[in-house]
Amino acid sequence: ASDTPQRKIEIGTIAISSEPSNADMYIDGKFVGQTPSTIQLSVGAHHIEIKCSDEKSWQRDVEVMKDSQLTLHPTLERSP
Repeated sequence: ASDTPQRKIEIGTIAISSEPSNADMYIDGKFVGQTPSTIQLSVGAHHIEIKCSDEKSWQRDVEVMKDSQLTLHPTLERSP
């Protein structure tokens, strides 16, 4: 019999809001919804990008820890 424990997916939570709100959120290149939103991500590195039509996009690489709660509130700058 195998004595390795069954691997449970470990997750952390990220709450994302933005100025302005209703911006598109992309996690690791995939669209996941609009701000404000709270999402659960698997533990590890993730690339977060927030886009809104008239503003510059905002992006950040984050490291999600097990059972962590992270809050992001980017302010998007207007494109010239």
